[in-house]
Amino acid sequence: MLIVSEIEMSCVPFSFVRPLFLCLFVLCLCFAGEEDPVVQLSQVAIENLPKNAPHLWRTVLIPGVGHWTEQEAPESVKLHLLEFLAAHA
Repeated sequence: MLIVSEIEMSCVPFSFVRPLFLCLFVLCLCFAGEEDPVVQLSQVAIENLPKNAPHLWRTVLIPGVGHWTEQEAPESVKLHLLEFLAAHA
């Protein structure tokens, strides 16, 4: 669901909870299908992405698409990836 090159967990002081609170300190794009059950169960996490990923470029929820986003909507995923790459080349 996320495109990142590095995950930095030092923003959470206690190592035993770090897996629960990942902070992304790289430029990233989040895309997923609106109908994905994981997205529906993770609504709070998605709403908190701007706080937990300070360099989040964009969050894209693709309508009518489920869990296998890149297989269900390859053209839409390609469009968003190319836009992301062009904006940061």
